[in-house]
Amino acid sequence: MLQGHKSSEFVISAVVTVARDTLSKLGSTVFKEEVVTAFMQAFEDAPANQELTNLFRLHKAASGS
Repeated sequence: MLQGHKSSEFVISAVVTVARDTLSKLGSTVFKEEVVTAFMQAFEDAPANQELTNLFRLHKAASGS
């Protein structure tokens, strides 16, 4: 055990800490316009499933919109 944790928990914790530090130092990620366009097209083309429909109904009810 390392620092009171199982080895796998220790490694995951260390990796998450380093990843967060790295991402915070980078500030932001910039994607090429064609990548954003392709992502948004795929998102818009995806059919709404029942879970997504329920989520939007819940949001509408909670926000009073």
